[in-house]
Amino acid sequence: MNRFKIYFLFFIIGLTSFSFQPAQVDNATIKSAYIYHLSTYVKWENLPLQNEFLIGVIGNAPDARISIPANKKIADRAVRVIKTTSIEQAERLGCRVVYLAADQQYRLAEVSTFVANRKMLTVSASGGFINNGVMVNLFQEDGKVYFEINQKAIKSANIKLSAQIYSLAKRILK
Repeated sequence: MNRFKIYFLFFIIGLTSFSFQPAQVDNATIKSAYIYHLSTYVKWENLPLQNEFLIGVIGNAPDARISIPANKKIADRAVRVIKTTSIEQAERLGCRVVYLAADQQYRLAEVSTFVANRKMLTVSASGGFINNGVMVNLFQEDGKVYFEINQKAIKSANIKLSAQIYSLAKRILK
């Protein structure tokens, strides 16, 4: 029952936070909502002194379209999505969340090594990425979007996820 309440909460928050017409809901909108809401359940410590919370997107595949409404906040900061060319650039710019598009599979080992101990959350929506160091992977099953968590990768980056997120995950890779 508690799990149902949390799912319902995510659903309501998503509907009220992201303005869209039902016919306009596409994978990019759903993915963006998941990334935003997952990011709000991370305990962000020692953030850079900038006024914005940056989400970096690496890659050019069609799944790289991430958009967060301008009125949204994470850790009391306005959210901005930026395109980056590498994980190093994402860190230099102060990104706390990095989305890896499907065309970035060749960088997975580099990214997972780089983010260790850096408190950067990596997210993807590509099969197999979770087994190669991505922390959160979004996927579809039976027409619904779910997410899976790589607990080892989360721990290596010293990220503190809310226990509620773990309870909502479809799968947890330990």
